[in-house]
Amino acid sequence: MTTDFDDSLLVRDRQRYLGLAYRMLGSRADAEDVVQDAYLRVRSHTGTIEDTGRYVFRIVANLCVDRLRAERVRRREYVGPWLPEPVVSAEDPGAHAELADSLSMGLMFLLERLSPAERIVFVLREAFDLGFAEIAGLLGVTEDACRQRFSRARRHLKGESGEPIRPSEHRDLLTRLMSAVAEQRVDAVVSLLSEDALLISDGGGVVSAAIRPVSGRERIATVIIHIGTRARAEGPLDTCFVNINGDWGLVLSRSGVIETAITLETRDQLVRRIFFVRNPEKLAGITLGDATGVSVTWRQSASHSDAS
Repeated sequence: MTTDFDDSLLVRDRQRYLGLAYRMLGSRADAEDVVQDAYLRVRSHTGTIEDTGRYVFRIVANLCVDRLRAERVRRREYVGPWLPEPVVSAEDPGAHAELADSLSMGLMFLLERLSPAERIVFVLREAFDLGFAEIAGLLGVTEDACRQRFSRARRHLKGESGEPIRPSEHRDLLTRLMSAVAEQRVDAVVSLLSEDALLISDGGGVVSAAIRPVSGRERIATVIIHIGTRARAEGPLDTCFVNINGDWGLVLSRSGVIETAITLETRDQLVRRIFFVRNPEKLAGITLGDATGVSVTWRQSASHSDAS
């Protein structure tokens, strides 16, 4: 039985649609554009809709696949590694731990390896817990095709993802890493890194950042200590703990302007990936009002922190 289109459902389910679009595109602005485009299409629909939520979800999913295919060309020309825009919240990371895995910076970075067709199936299956029959109906393909795409996606990602730890442990590890960097102790930084650790920084060619991932524990330690020393030489740098993509991260700001967002991926209680997002375009949507916890000011002449 069909019913008239219920516009109120667009408001009720907006975050769900945005969640799908962000996981597909890694950009909040692009996610907003896709959802807005989907709403325009739905509102211009002249017939009746049996299931408004499912109908909008299908439009958003297919728009994301189309946009990601077009976006892949631009990202191949991007200067240095491409990282998603950080999603920052003042909410405690432990509040929705079940969502953190599918939103983590580490997984979002890995999803770039997948084709758009593989990525949409993987996201719908893993993040939204949809069955293959439902995914097939949304995408207009066979159930067997969905299973094959999901299987390929799992093979591409096998062994690459980190292992989440409790939010309190994650924050403690992040705090110890930042303290070791502030104290310029290479050995202390090295002791916190896994053997296969990588430092991945995204400046987009706009601000300084490594144009290739940095590997090797000693090399990573040297690089991030150098970055910290150079940053503090430019003046006091405020560091605030925040919820970034579902887990504890840091935003570094100077005179109220956010310069860097830092997140970690862990394995065996060690840091496996360090992500630095420095591209100003990707930080523009973050406000210091999103910060939670203690703010610390790192100064050039101090080897320890002074609470601000």
